[in-house]
Amino acid sequence: FPVAGGTSGHLIGAALATAIFGLWPSIVIMAAVLLVQGLLFQDGGLDALGTNIFNMGIFGCCISSLVITVGRKLGERAFYPLVILAAWLSVIGAASLCAVELAISKTSPLEIVLPAMAVIHAVIGAFEGIITLVALRFIFAVNPALKQLHTGVVQ
Repeated sequence: FPVAGGTSGHLIGAALATAIFGLWPSIVIMAAVLLVQGLLFQDGGLDALGTNIFNMGIFGCCISSLVITVGRKLGERAFYPLVILAAWLSVIGAASLCAVELAISKTSPLEIVLPAMAVIHAVIGAFEGIITLVALRFIFAVNPALKQLHTGVVQ
């Protein structure tokens, strides 16, 4: 989705990858996804690859991991709502970080790019949370052992 200040908004998938594979594998997965996205689809391109990997891959997965870890400790009733929160935070956090980087580079003024990025990504993040929840519940339904591994809940 085009956003003001020469940026775009899209789903990330960092929380889903983190919930299934854990922090470090999800960072590698996100880097691979962003590389393919930049090379094949010219989304972000190679010029922004490092920043995209940092913002969406590293930061997105780290914030997701923190929230999901709390969800695992609190049990299944808290796990799923916190997965939704992790997905939303990964999207809004990566977008806000991008806005700050654009302002530091003097590409776009912070007062223009931060509100533009935050508003659209708050909506995108809500959809990301719902999609992440649905995908995760489907994956756990198909593979209950994976659910036990990640949530500690025995079927």
